[in-house]
Amino acid sequence: MPSSWTFASACFEGRLFPSNEMKKGLSRLWVAAAAAASLAGFGFFALVFIPHMNVYIFILSPILLAVHQIPAAVIFALWKRRRRREAAAKEEKEKNSPEEPPLS
Repeated sequence: MPSSWTFASACFEGRLFPSNEMKKGLSRLWVAAAAAASLAGFGFFALVFIPHMNVYIFILSPILLAVHQIPAAVIFALWKRRRRREAAAKEEKEKNSPEEPPLS
């Protein structure tokens, strides 16, 4: 199934919003969601693995922490891709707009 069929991708492609330009508040919301997911990953790791800490979990802890950070990384990557796409569209729009002659 292509990623364009997911709800998050539909949101980032602008199909679920009234305007195609991302508002500043929505942009901050996605960054805050990525930060919250990151903190939740650390919290889940602490809740599940630290009470039963042994040498095996200590050795595997970098991998376990990385796995718990995957949702935050996905949210951040989607946000970054959307911003890059919007910047390219804005640049293309400015490039294609005819230059106005100076008012003399």
